Amino acid sequence: MARTPKRAAAPVSAGETLAAIRASGPTPLDYLILVMRDASLDLAKRLDAAKAAAPYVHPRLASVAVGNQDDKPFEQVIRWALTEAEGQPDPSAKS
Repeated sequence: MARTPKRAAAPVSAGETLAAIRASGPTPLDYLILVMRDASLDLAKRLDAAKAAAPYVHPRLASVAVGNQDDKPFEQVIRWALTEAEGQPDPSAKS
């Protein structure tokens, strides 16, 4: 019969887990940043570390499509709402 490790009786909070991870050493991102900033290393190694860390420090901007849909001409509609004093009730007003 295989022996399994005993589980802890009390649950571990997220803060305690994060503290345990930080105490065990730098994260991969921390390590890449340390390599990038180490002036004693070769420039090519520092650039590779910077390229690898960049997406986690500075996320890419999302592209957004702007313009017409389905090749239809762009149309801008402006509607003026009349008030009761001008003869017609305002359709957006609640009774």
